[in-house]
Amino acid sequence: MKKAMRSAAVACLFSALTVFTAMADKGDKVECQNCWNAYYSCIDRGIDEVVCRDLRDECMIDFGCAAPN
Repeated sequence: MKKAMRSAAVACLFSALTVFTAMADKGDKVECQNCWNAYYSCIDRGIDEVVCRDLRDECMIDFGCAAPN
């Protein structure tokens, strides 16, 4: 049950991130910041490491965001 709730929360997070970035240019500074904020929020909430890694990859590959310093 707990895993299902985490999956639902992560799906919601991905959904929100996709909506926020759908109209942004690749590498847009504000949208990249939103993407990285979602990634760090994923880690801070203790969501499965693989899921957070997928979110990180989405920031870098799909949205063209450079890794934060």
